[in-house]
Amino acid sequence: MPSVDVPPGYYAFFISKGTVTSTTWELILLSSSDSLPAAASTYSFSTISTTTRQTLPATISGPYVAAEINYPQGTVINTGNVMNTGNGRFTATTNGYYMFYGSTQFDNGAIAGAPNFSWAVLYLIKNFSTTPNNILVQSYQPSPGILVGTNVSCITYLNAGETISMASAAAVTTGNNYQVVVSSFYGYKIAN
Repeated sequence: MPSVDVPPGYYAFFISKGTVTSTTWELILLSSSDSLPAAASTYSFSTISTTTRQTLPATISGPYVAAEINYPQGTVINTGNVMNTGNGRFTATTNGYYMFYGSTQFDNGAIAGAPNFSWAVLYLIKNFSTTPNNILVQSYQPSPGILVGTNVSCITYLNAGETISMASAAAVTTGNNYQVVVSSFYGYKIAN
């Protein structure tokens, strides 16, 4: 079908098939807010936020991504126990398409001397490892001063047991560390 009619009050989710001929997009959900089942009775869902400062090693040379952002305290909705707050990993319970959104504030105001960032990058990473990393999406901030907020989001297919983490990397004008604070991360399964 060359088009899909979305009635007033409804919304649609599409997935790119990655092709340039034949079927390039697939409709995976057409629904209204009145017909959605409660999250607890459908797919895995997790959301968390924290205001705790996390100190991370600044990038001097590779690897650029050395640590995941974690959530030692904060608000958690953790349907299916999919979020590990200690390491910040969302684990897929079943195969399917998942949506993720993360944000953080790079803030060196509490670091001695308040060094400026030379650059700062926020990532969503599949199956975190320091080398190599499967970076799904990134947000690069050039020369942001001592404070900058940024966010990342994506939809991806995961097999059961695969993980998604939010991670960062940054270089600073002086010193060996930087900090992130006011971090939020959520993920949920949207389709099989």
